[in-house]
Amino acid sequence: MAEKTSRATQGQRCAIKAVHIFIAICLVALAIFLVPSCILAVLHPKEPHLQIVVQTVMEFVSAVVLIWAISKGNWKEWGFCAPTKIPKAVYAGLLIGVVSVLLGMLISTVIEFKPISYLEIPFLYQIPCFWLLAPVGEETVFRGLAQSYLRVHIKGSFRLAKWRVSYPALIGALVFGLVHLGSIGQGANLPATIFTVCTAFVVGLVAGYFRDETGSLGAPILIHSLVNVVGILFTLF
Repeated sequence: MAEKTSRATQGQRCAIKAVHIFIAICLVALAIFLVPSCILAVLHPKEPHLQIVVQTVMEFVSAVVLIWAISKGNWKEWGFCAPTKIPKAVYAGLLIGVVSVLLGMLISTVIEFKPISYLEIPFLYQIPCFWLLAPVGEETVFRGLAQSYLRVHIKGSFRLAKWRVSYPALIGALVFGLVHLGSIGQGANLPATIFTVCTAFVVGLVAGYFRDETGSLGAPILIHSLVNVVGILFTLF
């Protein structure tokens, strides 16, 4: 009986710790994402491309500084190593991108569906911003910083079809999806925002799986980049 009580108490402590870590990561992610956007929206309201560049750079720099402080120079454990499984990552990124675009088009035939418009942002800015800076910055925050930190404190995984996904990957994907609620403040309507959050969650879950499988941020960054490429190209053309 005493042993069962001890196990239950330990489980409760782990659950409480996981909730605290989840809240902390949400707050850090929101700070990294929203603070630069709010400041630049006030200072340069007519230059959205400038906001995006500064935000993505700050995401990356903030995450790297935090990783450096926590890891004490052990960069490899936090995903900074040579990428593997690149062909599978390419396939996953293109598949998610195409499926999400087709689903968005299908939904738009049923209800009013207004996603973020990228037409006001010069195309030459979109290439470095959404195809390179955003994937690198966001994956460094969520798969590099958040998921790597969670792996130390939260163990376990669940089976999703034939894949095994870790709980840290799931939590990172949830936060990644929730952060995209900010789409509603960038011109998207509610249905499009909900769709964006769900798509971001799927991208985060797949990227998190590849982060665990490869030990590198390379595959998650590639997946994220390809999803952005497909989505923006369909929006423009």
